[in-house]
Amino acid sequence: MKSTTRLLFTHIHAGTYAIGDPCYLLNHSEIDEIAEPVTPDSLTRRLARGLELVVLDSPGGDGWLVDDQGGAYPIDSGILAVMPLSDPVPLQIVEAAARGAVQLYHFEHETLVTRTGNILKVAGITITRETA
Repeated sequence: MKSTTRLLFTHIHAGTYAIGDPCYLLNHSEIDEIAEPVTPDSLTRRLARGLELVVLDSPGGDGWLVDDQGGAYPIDSGILAVMPLSDPVPLQIVEAAARGAVQLYHFEHETLVTRTGNILKVAGITITRETA
């Protein structure tokens, strides 16, 4: 039997984004909001406050993910989020970025976020499970 790998994707607008485990980006009630079941083919979640973010299951669950730009992502919730940032950037996210818990990226144009098997892509950034 032939195995098929599904491609899931969504678009994000140009702007600055924080990428990391939602536990470093959101408060506890918002983490509960994104844990609510949604359509399995949807990568986006809208919080009660109106913020829309992309939520991807972490390849392999908890542990460390790395990207091909030198970024590392500690994952404790089994989820990786791509969250647009407002100005000013919330202090919680600035502190998480300073500790290396989340990565901040600016995208000049609307771009694609995809998941194919265990490979996540945000624009030209490829994020995978850290290998020993």
